Amino acid sequence: MAYGGKGAYIDLTSLLKDNTISWKAEDDNYTIYAVFTGKTGQQVKRAAPGAKGFTLDHYSEDALNIYVKSFDEAFVGFDGKIRSIFNDSYEVYGTNFTPKFFEAFEHYRGYDLKPYLPLLLSEEDTNEGNRVKSDYRETLSNLLLYKFDNPWTQWANKHNFKSRLQAHGSPGNLIDLYASADIPECETFGSMPYDIPGLRREKEDIREGDADPVMLKFSSSAAHISGKHLTSSETFTWLRDHFKVALSQCKPEVEDLLLNGVNHVFLHGTTYSPERAQW
Repeated sequence: MAYGGKGAYIDLTSLLKDNTISWKAEDDNYTIYAVFTGKTGQQVKRAAPGAKGFTLDHYSEDALNIYVKSFDEAFVGFDGKIRSIFNDSYEVYGTNFTPKFFEAFEHYRGYDLKPYLPLLLSEEDTNEGNRVKSDYRETLSNLLLYKFDNPWTQWANKHNFKSRLQAHGSPGNLIDLYASADIPECETFGSMPYDIPGLRREKEDIREGDADPVMLKFSSSAAHISGKHLTSSETFTWLRDHFKVALSQCKPEVEDLLLNGVNHVFLHGTTYSPERAQW
């Protein structure tokens, strides 16, 4: 796209051939913006086919449907043996676009974003620019909710699983995103500064500022508002370094979870063992 003075805007996409454009501007007052899709370079963690590959597009139901095919095959014969399926915290970095973003933006916001790209990418603090940025971010939130989180729960329910979702970290309205799951799940971030005589909080093991009851209440509030009976938790995360936590340090953390509406406490992740593993 080429942008000139007084709102002039020319879509040059049709002129693109072999990744080059031959175009002569009417004058020198045009700035060209190129928008492209590509990978962030981020690799998956753990629960993915082969435990490798690039992170999928979380703003695309098409990408989701392709991704779950391998799980459809893996779950054959497990009817009734799996209670729920777990989606960990949103740790997807650098994602800001999807191939169908412009169409989605016009659908959800009611206007074409392309003429306003300079406002979206500008670092100036202006009323119109801030409104465009807000619309852009809200569209990402819509796509994550309507094209990934909701369809993911529907896919899980089709297999007779419940869905457990940690929505924190997501670029969107956390209440709506947590509520998209059958069981919203929060996470404890470090050691809370309880006024308990003798409670140990070693500075070398504490991530200051991360432990906050509000992060628990997003999930329990979402469950309450949407009529879900369970709120689960990834518990004792970074309470201290691994294998250095005493039960006396864990006890107030669990009580805090209960006080904040969490009633379904896990240590972390998927709590299943293979049939060959003895209890």
